[in-house]
Amino acid sequence: MTAVDLQPLSAEEYAVWRTLSRDGFVEQQVDARAMPRREAEEYADSLLADLLPDGPASPGMHLWSLHRGGERVGYLWLRIQQRSGGLSAYLMDVWVAPHVRRQGIARAAMLACESAAREMGAADIGLNVFGTNSAAIGLYASMGYSVTVRQMVKCLDRAGSPDASAALPMPAEARVSLRAMTQERFDGFRTLQEMTYAANIVRAGILPLPEARAKSADDMARLLPDGRDTAGHALYSAFAVGVDPDHPNLEQEVGLVWLQVSDRSDGRYAYGYRLEVRPELRRHGYGHAILFETERLLLAEKVRSVGLQVYDFNASARTLYEDAGFTVTSQQMKKRL
Repeated sequence: MTAVDLQPLSAEEYAVWRTLSRDGFVEQQVDARAMPRREAEEYADSLLADLLPDGPASPGMHLWSLHRGGERVGYLWLRIQQRSGGLSAYLMDVWVAPHVRRQGIARAAMLACESAAREMGAADIGLNVFGTNSAAIGLYASMGYSVTVRQMVKCLDRAGSPDASAALPMPAEARVSLRAMTQERFDGFRTLQEMTYAANIVRAGILPLPEARAKSADDMARLLPDGRDTAGHALYSAFAVGVDPDHPNLEQEVGLVWLQVSDRSDGRYAYGYRLEVRPELRRHGYGHAILFETERLLLAEKVRSVGLQVYDFNASARTLYEDAGFTVTSQQMKKRL
């Protein structure tokens, strides 16, 4: 069986690795259609500056070169963090030299990484893998990693992207109209969203409850500092008639959608933070109908693509998005050690 040794990076190796890691991250972001090149480069530079302010000596960071025998065959970056439930590990990056790929180096590196994480006291290890990297996804799955959450995207600019998926077909039965969310409705949504977001993070196994609550509160405050009037964000209530068979002409709220639209270097992009159907009305076509109207709205605003996040435990939502033409750009995976 192939075995590798982990050796701390020298200053010279760190400079080489940083360039490789940065450029590889940018290329994967672009290939996965997660963001345009300019934004991918800016994001990569910002991320490295924030996470590695002191280079290899940055707190909680462990950077190694991979060696097989006397040959350096790659690099690995592991992060160790203290959580309320104990130490947690996160594989930030692993790179194997092209000339030794498909020789078991990546698997051996993962095993060595897991062993090091255990020795440092980590109870679990997580990672992110791009949807275009099928080989890595297969490797991680075979080693016991399970998906916690997926980032997905759908290209709406079909004229500029010949390989993009077809337009979402008009709903066969359910029809909805989207209207700007009222302040009263937003107040209830804001409180419930923060609670639901934290609960989903915990259920997906991403963070313990204290950290999930803190993240939820911080994210909501950051994303919607001015509530429903926050620039770039739009919140809609979805209404439909025929919901109550005893009152077929009565219009009722059946769900909601929360969008952010932003301008990037090559056009307009959207991100869907929430698409919800009232629990008692699910599996009646309203999710499809809300998605259809959302896409029509974004196309009218000349949005090139729309992204979203779906938790792996939410199989019905994942199926809805897959059927609508969304593809995975990246996914978070986790394993107990």
